Amino acid sequence: LTNSIAADGDQGAALYKPDGIGQVGMLTTGKISVNGAAHPVLEFYYLAIPGQTNTLTVAAVPEGDSDKLEALHVIDYTKLSGNNGWRKVTVSLDNYTGCNHILLSFIAQVTGSKFGDIAIDAITVREQDDVDMAIDSFTMPSMVEAGKPAQAVATVYNNGRLDATDYKVRLTKNGNVIEEQNGTQLASGKKTNFTFSVPTSVAEQSPCAIAVSVVAAGDANNDNDQASASLALEAPLYHVPESPAATEQGGYTVITWASPDLSPRDVKVNDDFELYQPFIIDGIGRWTVRDADGLPTQAINA
Repeated sequence: LTNSIAADGDQGAALYKPDGIGQVGMLTTGKISVNGAAHPVLEFYYLAIPGQTNTLTVAAVPEGDSDKLEALHVIDYTKLSGNNGWRKVTVSLDNYTGCNHILLSFIAQVTGSKFGDIAIDAITVREQDDVDMAIDSFTMPSMVEAGKPAQAVATVYNNGRLDATDYKVRLTKNGNVIEEQNGTQLASGKKTNFTFSVPTSVAEQSPCAIAVSVVAAGDANNDNDQASASLALEAPLYHVPESPAATEQGGYTVITWASPDLSPRDVKVNDDFELYQPFIIDGIGRWTVRDADGLPTQAINA
């Protein structure tokens, strides 16, 4: 076990550290009963490092009989692509609902010289509902200049057994609906992003409570449908017009706006970084940030 990495933020994961070609490590659960369940699944995360000469096999042992060990899912790291990072795997256990119990084994193996550590985390066995849409992540700046929009991105995950078609994603600010977007077909186990523009005004109180939710017909689990964030508003350095709008009138475009408050004011610029999320690389107030190496941001452990 290690406390240096985690997929679920709890500072813990299972880690196999091989030191030679051909080595094999196995982690096996205790007895698990899915007897009588409708659609049980195994879910877990593994740390994907494309190009490593490792394999990770998930196997089931019905009734604890090792002679009946069955491979359910095999991950060949040499065939992975994309960035390093945690990836989720869902494996059906429907074939074992008639067993008294099963054991689940995670078998790590080194297949070549470019091997590395193999990590797994957040192992769960659960009943998978037909419809279960979830907010997987929600990101947006923690501060924006008042009067300017803030971009928010919600990642929706289909945690259900069936493809999702009838769902929508709703964004609110201080309890009021800003925008609602209809979702497109999303296969089971897949995710997609929804991007919103959050309007702000110099007349608003800071901070603003921003929330996103996914609404699906027949959703059996509402505990994972929402996420929230706080958006602080920074007063602009200079007077700016409010509520600009453009309309077409008689073949012309007419631009209107509300005059700014030109009364004298004491302008102060404070930036103590307390409102920013740790290790972000963008959306840091008025700062311009350049990510020179493009590598993942890492914490510095003292």
